[in-house]
Amino acid sequence: MHRTMKLLVFGLMALSAIAFQASAQNDQDLRSELRRLNEELRRISTNQDALAVENQRLAADNAELKRRLDTGEVSASDLEASINALASELDYAGTTVNSAANPITMMAHFRFRAGYTTNRDFGADFGPGNNGDDDSGTFIDARVNIAFEYALSKNVTTHFEVISNGEYHNGDTPNSGSNLDNVELYQGWVLLDKLFGRDEIGLRTGRQEIVLGDQWHFGNNDFFGGETFDSTLVWWGQKEFSITFIWAKLAIDDNFTTRNHPYDTFGAADGYDDDEIYTLYFTYKNIENHVIDLYWVYFSGDFGGSVGTLGGPLSDGDSDVHAIGIRVAGVFKDIAAGLDYKAEFTYETGDLDVLGLDVDNWAVEAGLGITFNSDNLFRIFIRFLFSEGADGSDAGFLSAYPNRHMQVNWDDHTAIQARYGLMDIIPMTNVITAQIGFTVNPSDCWQFGATFLGAWHDEEVVTTDATLDDGIGYEIDVFAHYRHSAETTITFAFGVFIPEEGAPLVNSATAAGSNEDSAAFLFFIQSLTTF
Repeated sequence: MHRTMKLLVFGLMALSAIAFQASAQNDQDLRSELRRLNEELRRISTNQDALAVENQRLAADNAELKRRLDTGEVSASDLEASINALASELDYAGTTVNSAANPITMMAHFRFRAGYTTNRDFGADFGPGNNGDDDSGTFIDARVNIAFEYALSKNVTTHFEVISNGEYHNGDTPNSGSNLDNVELYQGWVLLDKLFGRDEIGLRTGRQEIVLGDQWHFGNNDFFGGETFDSTLVWWGQKEFSITFIWAKLAIDDNFTTRNHPYDTFGAADGYDDDEIYTLYFTYKNIENHVIDLYWVYFSGDFGGSVGTLGGPLSDGDSDVHAIGIRVAGVFKDIAAGLDYKAEFTYETGDLDVLGLDVDNWAVEAGLGITFNSDNLFRIFIRFLFSEGADGSDAGFLSAYPNRHMQVNWDDHTAIQARYGLMDIIPMTNVITAQIGFTVNPSDCWQFGATFLGAWHDEEVVTTDATLDDGIGYEIDVFAHYRHSAETTITFAFGVFIPEEGAPLVNSATAAGSNEDSAAFLFFIQSLTTF
């Protein structure tokens, strides 16, 4: 039996070798067919006599096919037809998966984070029942994404992805808030590439992540629960430049129905556009190792209540806000082991009519880093942020969908991490921050880093004892990443925040209080597996 099976395997290996020599173009199809034959031959009857006869016939067919290939009497397509005929003669039962998509790709994101935090209210007597006691406790939160991507043709791809994001607790616990038992649609989109027969034109529509530039205005918030938009993107992309148009819905009126019509004829008095975003994003990339972005973003609000990733308002029921900006970034590779830089400027104008506020402000973010050694990638960097605050009837800078954190990127050691502190206390509006830090990769499996930053308000805030203060505080963060495998990274992180009187209490962007100058602490361990 073993000798017979070896002969069968030898015959199949010979067929595979012949197929490879005949035509590289058909190699993938032939290999797939041969793998299927190999699996099915294992199910053939154990009757050694019948198997021996079948093996002799297979060997003879193999020898004849080899002779005909060597003499040019048969082509690769003839060989494939012979293999298919042989497969049809074999008496086996199998399972066939019928799908218009080829290939079908499965992707996943498993993130588990456990930690301990204390004194996030800085020891202040804030809120009922607090009595000035320091807050402290452990936490475990998780995010699980499962996705399937279907390549229907060279130019059509669909993507379906669900998410469960929440804290650890017993699933039957009542009033438990964020629950891992809740599974929601995270992404679901269709991509049409080479639209109208043009290589430059593409379209993606559905629920999707939108990532632009350094994710200062549009990011995917991947450190936490993610950020997606029900939107349509259309782009024209070439080697030298690209331009992308974005239309994203934020909120609609409750009278809308999709039961048998896309809108209710007795809808809201303001019409049917409600809250949405329009964006034009232009990227010039014809300068080696450098990029220039120009963009315009229009926030149109009629429904109200739309907020950004950090909870700041983007509409108030009747708002029109325009943001225009420029971003330059790149690396000078001939300075040390690389001098990288980034600078982005945004100006906003418009109004929030219901709140009676004008929008007339600006913000700038800039960073500079130098890598000293190409072996261990030791890099020192500085980062600066100015985001104008509210002043009288001016609403101040409206922060949209920034990504405050980024997971470690083993392919790019300059990727932003702990952008404005691991503890997420420092706001991104009405703020001035200065940060210095370093990262180093002593081996392929480890990265270590640390940052120090200080933050102040642009406009002084009223504290809980009715005094004005512009101090926010200082934060020190240290972190280490261990690459357990190509798919899995383990992270250790520790943060200390020393508050000033104007520090926002309980991670609020508005409430500030007379604290006891008690430092807040955070420690966590994270496991991240993506594939």
